[in-house]
Amino acid sequence: MRVEPLSGRGAELYRGRFNPKGVPALYSSLSGVTALREANQTGSLQPTTLVAQDAEIGAIFDSRDVDALKAEGMDPSALADITWRDQMKASGEARTQTLPGA
Repeated sequence: MRVEPLSGRGAELYRGRFNPKGVPALYSSLSGVTALREANQTGSLQPTTLVAQDAEIGAIFDSRDVDALKAEGMDPSALADITWRDQMKASGEARTQTLPGA
């Protein structure tokens, strides 16, 4: 099966910090280093596709916007909370998976 890089299919199959399983998500970054660190959280790089892409994207939640985070009851430290997997195991959902679009 061929999967398009902008489909969000990998995140849909395996879930992530910002999306529950079954919800496609496109994880993006303004820097390659940040993208690699996000993809390599467990310490061993799983099969991963990192691409540089120019795209016109509609509505997105900009996690750099402190006011937008505050409106969702979040802050930058909550986004960086390394216990998100533990939260998923305990309650079925990580706090970060409740953000808009998650």
